[in-house]
This record gives sequence, structure tokens and C-alpha cells, in this order.
Amino acid sequence: MLHRFQQPHRCRCGALTDALGHYSLSCQRNLGRLPRHAALNDVVYRALAAAGIVATLEPRGLDRGDGRRPDGITVFPFRRGRMLIGSRHRTSQAPSLRGPSRRYDFSLLAMETSGVLGLDFSDLLDDIGSRITQRRESLERLLGCGNGSAFP
Repeated sequence: MLHRFQQPHRCRCGALTDALGHYSLSCQRNLGRLPRHAALNDVVYRALAAAGIVATLEPRGLDRGDGRRPDGITVFPFRRGRMLIGSRHRTSQAPSLRGPSRRYDFSLLAMETSGVLGLDFSDLLDDIGSRITQRRESLERLLGCGNGSAFP
């Protein structure tokens, strides 16, 4: 059974909303969108840090070709000898980051409001997770700790 959360009404952008409240999750003028995006960027940034990878959020001097900056970039090469750039915007909107030099490895940080991850984002998180595990295991070997007893 579907529950109604609100009455259909006009959004601040002018679109007609539905009674289930789905439209407000994707509206470009929804105020809740920015905190969700910031939280997503923070999760990726912290995961990279846990893997020992230095990254910068919203780097200056680098734009996607439309005046906007990518969400983040690694400081050193991440994979295939390229720095990783993460953005919530599709690569077709980022022509300057996909130029002929291919100095960057682009990953689309796509996540549905239902929690379903995009394929690029899922692969990236798997890669970062593997690197966190490798780092932890090497630290355990270095410190002589068995079975992770020194790390929670």
C-alpha cells in the first residue's frame, strides 16, 4: 500500500509534485539536495583517507567545461597512472576532463535516493575498500599484530 505524504502542489521550480513526495528528491531547487551531496562527497573523501590516498574536494583551477568544478580529485595517481576525479555530473557534461591527454580517471558518483549505487560508483567503492583492507593488513604485519587485534 502506498502512503501519501503530502498533497500535490506546485514546487518552487514550477513543476507539479506528486502526493508521494518523490519529486522533491530530484528537484534542482530542493534545499535538501546540497546536504545530501556534501555528505556523499564526505564519505568518499574519508574512505580515500582511510586507504591512505590524499584527495582534494572541489579543486580550484580545474573545471568541467561549464564553469563548475569536479567534486574531488586525488593528489597522486590513483589507477592506471592517472589521478582520480569524482563528480556527480555525467562525463558528457565534463568535456574538459575527458580530453585527448586522458590525464584523469573519471568516476561518476551516482547514487539514487533509494540508495542504489551507479556502476562506476560501486566499482570505485570496491576498489577503495580493497585498498583499505590492504593498508590495514600491511600495518598489522609491520606492527606484528595478529588478526587485527590492534585495530578496531
